[in-house]
Amino acid sequence: MKILLAGLGKSNRAVMDYLKDKGEEIYTYDDISLADYNYSRLKSEMPLFDIVFLSPGIKYNSSVYSLLLLLAKRVENDLSYAINLVPNTTKIIAVTGSNGKTTTVTMLEKMLKLTKKKVVVAGNIGIPILERIDEIVSSDYLILEISSFQAINFAGRIDILIITSLAPNHLDYYHNYREYLASKKRLILFSKHVISDNEVKKIMNISCEYKKYIADDSMIKKDYNLALNAYYYLKEKREYLTGFSYESIALSCRNELFLTIDGNEFYDDSKSTSLHATLNALKSSKKDTVLILGGHLKSFGHQKIKAKKIIIYGKEKQSFIKYLAPYSDYVLVNELSDAVDLIIDYLKDKSGYRILFSPGGSSLYYPNFLVRGKDFERMVKEKYEL
Repeated sequence: MKILLAGLGKSNRAVMDYLKDKGEEIYTYDDISLADYNYSRLKSEMPLFDIVFLSPGIKYNSSVYSLLLLLAKRVENDLSYAINLVPNTTKIIAVTGSNGKTTTVTMLEKMLKLTKKKVVVAGNIGIPILERIDEIVSSDYLILEISSFQAINFAGRIDILIITSLAPNHLDYYHNYREYLASKKRLILFSKHVISDNEVKKIMNISCEYKKYIADDSMIKKDYNLALNAYYYLKEKREYLTGFSYESIALSCRNELFLTIDGNEFYDDSKSTSLHATLNALKSSKKDTVLILGGHLKSFGHQKIKAKKIIIYGKEKQSFIKYLAPYSDYVLVNELSDAVDLIIDYLKDKSGYRILFSPGGSSLYYPNFLVRGKDFERMVKEKYEL
C-alpha cells in the first residue's frame, strides 16, 4: 500500500516506526525539509494514496487538510488505526474534555491497577498508542486520553467515554465553540457508554451517567468521581479501593505546592494551558493570590480572571489583558525570570499569600508544560538560595 504520513509529529512518527517493517510504501508530508512532500509539491503532483494518516497538528479547516482528503482513498489517525488492532477482550476507556483529562486518566489507571489486572495508558497523555501496541493487545484495560484534535476524524471502538468538563478552548484552531464541541461529540458516536456530569449533559444535550461519591466542589474531586463511576461500571470490586482517595494523586505541575517560605505558598500549575484551567486553580483557595500568566493564549469565553496581583510574561502578554477583571492590578514583563524577580520583591514583608504559576497558555518557549513548570520552580528556589 502507498501511505502518506501527513505531519511528522510524535503520533505519526510512531506510525512510521510501526509500519516501516511491514513492507508498506511510506511517504511523508510536512513543511520541514526532511519530508518527501511539501504543500507545493503535493498540489502540483496530486499523487493518490491508499491511506493518509493525519497528524492532530494539521488544522481541519485549512486548505492543506482539504487537499489531503482529496489525495486519500482512506483517512486515518493513529488512534483509530491502532484500536482496530486491539482485541475485544481489552476494554477501552477514553477520556476527553477541556480540563481534567490527565488527572482522571491517572486516577482511573491507579484504581484499576489495584485489581492486579493489566492496564495500559496512551494517547494525548504523551504516549502514542502504537508505541505500546504490543502491551495493549494483551492487556485487560486500555485508557486513552483524547484531545479535540484527535477526535475530529476518530473512528474506533470505545467501551466507556468519560467527558471531564467543557469550556471554550482552542478557539485559535476552531472557528467557534460549537465546532470545538462537535469534535467532542464525535466520540459519543463510537461509545457504548458515556460518563459525565450534569453540566456536560446540558451543554451537549446527551444522555450520560454520573454519581457523586463525594461532593465535587473542586475539579480534582469531580475527576475522582468520574474515575469512580468508570471503575464501578466495569464491575470491579469496591474492596480493592480501600485506603485509596483523590488526595493520594499528586500530579506534577498541577496545582502542586512546591515551596512554603515566610508564610507564603508557591504553587506550580504549569499544566494549566488554558484560562479555563486557570480559573479552576484560582477557585481552589481563598487566600490572596499573586497569579503569573503567560505563553500562547488559545482564546477564552466571557469569564474574567481576578487575583490580588497579576503578572503577565512573554511576547504574547498583551493578548491576556482583555480577559482580566476590570481594574485588575497587573504588570507586564518580558520573561518568566522577570516575573519571578517581581514576585520576590513584592512579597517582602508580606505573609499568607499564595503564589500561583498558572499560565493559562501553552508552553510557547518550552517543549512542554513540565519543563516550563520545573523551570519556574528552579528560579524561585534559586532566589531563596534553596
